[in-house]
Amino acid sequence: MTTKALEPVTRLARPRPSHLWWPGAVLALALVAFFPTYFGFFPEFAGTSASVHFHVATMLTWIMFTIAQPILIRRKRVELHRRLGQLTYAWLPVLAAGFWLVMRDGQLRRKQPDLILATAFDASLFFFLVAMGLFYRKRRAYHSRFMMLSLVPFLNPTLGRIIHPAVSVPIELIVLVSLWVRARKKQEDARPYAIAVVALLVGLLALVGVMVGVPSASEFLWRVLAR
Repeated sequence: MTTKALEPVTRLARPRPSHLWWPGAVLALALVAFFPTYFGFFPEFAGTSASVHFHVATMLTWIMFTIAQPILIRRKRVELHRRLGQLTYAWLPVLAAGFWLVMRDGQLRRKQPDLILATAFDASLFFFLVAMGLFYRKRRAYHSRFMMLSLVPFLNPTLGRIIHPAVSVPIELIVLVSLWVRARKKQEDARPYAIAVVALLVGLLALVGVMVGVPSASEFLWRVLAR
């Protein structure tokens, strides 16, 4: 058997180190960002609704999923990795329900229509990147990159709370462009990163376009949520 024939197996068994620490870093940022408003109230969580608990649980589960999957590959538990990956199809509707419920709960507590569009921006980018990862499930390099990139939208709400909302999306763009440039310098296939950059920019343009061109859209969405 040739070396080239063994190459895909080697790559499968040894994921990039970033595939292990990156989800952990996102988890740490989330814990810090939401400590004053959520995690700091452990264990009573006084005044926290079930919708918020549900959303947090779904998001934490996804982060743990992105941590577990590379570990399974590193330990050559390929079949378990695939079975766990199949659960993604059933978990995505649960994640979508979590986004919807937490938006509705927040808007009923405090009306902020523009925040609905911002949340829709994050959710759309997240689901797009996950969908691309599932689409390329048989192309290992693309699949792993898109699944890791699905955590990039998590930077918006976390960095928005830790630093300032105005810097979170630019930092997301910087992260994606840096990964794109790094991949090209290493003569690796940079297309997943390029696709992610384009998706973020298209989403951002759509967000700005709706906010400026259709200012009543956020109010309409608020009325839909409040029903």
